[in-house]
Amino acid sequence: MNQPRIRLAELTTDEAAERRGAVVVVPVGAVEQHGPHLPLGTDIRIAAGVAEAAVLRVEGTLLLDPLPIGCSEHHRSFPGTVSLRVRTFMDLVADVAGSLAADGFVPVFVNGHGGNRGPLNAALQELLERGVGAWAVTYFERIGDEARQAFPADSMGHACALETSISLSLWPDLVRGDRIPARPGAPAYPDPSLFSTAGVVRHRRFEEFGPDGIVGDPRLADEAKGAGIFSAAVERVAQTLRRIVGTRAD
Repeated sequence: MNQPRIRLAELTTDEAAERRGAVVVVPVGAVEQHGPHLPLGTDIRIAAGVAEAAVLRVEGTLLLDPLPIGCSEHHRSFPGTVSLRVRTFMDLVADVAGSLAADGFVPVFVNGHGGNRGPLNAALQELLERGVGAWAVTYFERIGDEARQAFPADSMGHACALETSISLSLWPDLVRGDRIPARPGAPAYPDPSLFSTAGVVRHRRFEEFGPDGIVGDPRLADEAKGAGIFSAAVERVAQTLRRIVGTRAD
């Protein structure tokens, strides 16, 4: 028996009409520097991987092609970083969500980039003012407990132990292990850890953290831990999708 297609872009317009009411998952991320050892597309690749695997687990969901470019101005001093202005990103999210909602779908953005969190929340607020309901989840915010069990909190920030480990588990050929710096990223206040508990926010350019654009310690990366954390992220996002699907049935 053929499995139903999960990618919205692979459906015909008639098939899409038949799937009205489905949750449509939209991966969002960034193309930006990830130190000397990880590819520029790390954030969007992880977000897309988590989103696809989660959609495969949850009936009543579809997957939209990724929106790869995010808000990365704070990385622009490093070559290869591509960034949208905050307003542009918010408008992109709002237009995509508005189109999906107008056709009877439920838009859910699965995010893999820290710099997108604030703009995503603001876009959802604007959508609410227009009467459009949408959702957003950042994968690494759903796995803080697993990540902290695997690595010290100060080793996780950007191009760090966490992202390097996940990358090793998914596409080891793209990880330049011989280029991982011999020292961790520089500490700063407020704590730039991925799971900071400081409760204080300051937006900074990444050259302030050092010449390699790293926050945390990728030297602690472990492929097996990365595989476990990725699996946990998929299941946590799938749990979220199941609850969202359930709200449509209420």
